[in-house]
Amino acid sequence: MTVNSCGLRDRVMKEVVCSLITGLLAMPLGVLQFIPVYHSLHGSFQIHSEICVLLILTLYFLIAWTNDRRPSAQARTSRLSGIDVLSMISSRTRACLASDCDQIVAYSLRSCAIKNKTDHDHR
Repeated sequence: MTVNSCGLRDRVMKEVVCSLITGLLAMPLGVLQFIPVYHSLHGSFQIHSEICVLLILTLYFLIAWTNDRRPSAQARTSRLSGIDVLSMISSRTRACLASDCDQIVAYSLRSCAIKNKTDHDHR
């Protein structure tokens, strides 16, 4: 894997580390979150296990949904919508399938270098 101006190696390593930490901690932390809800509701009030699971899933959904409705100022700095991003990906994929992969890679590296330059200029 070569290092380009976007720091591809750094980004990949960060993703790998995040994936490993998530994989190692997901089960123990999930159990620690589930134990108080399950034992208090199921043990004391004889509420079915399905209800306990649905309560936890609803809580997770509400946390994610509430934070998505009120994002921080830095969360969405791009002016591209999700549809724009999907259309860019699909057009690049179609071009790559049409044997223009070298041009796509060169364009991606140029646009990444331009982005890094403008980010550096703004600092």
